[in-house]
Amino acid sequence: MLISNFHQSKAQNALAYWFMIHSTIVEQMKQERGITEQLKADDWWRWVQEVGNIRNAAEEFVLREVVYA
Repeated sequence: MLISNFHQSKAQNALAYWFMIHSTIVEQMKQERGITEQLKADDWWRWVQEVGNIRNAAEEFVLREVVYA
């Protein structure tokens, strides 16, 4: 039971770390590309497309540089 709890805790920590890095990158890329709440209000479909592209790019980066490194 102790080993199982240890591995579960380790997995939760890794997931939290991944999420923190991913979220930080997404926010930085949104700022760099000028993706704002105003854009969301003015052109929702463009905002959705841009944020989706940013999330995908951030996920690819984290997988390549953190997970598979």
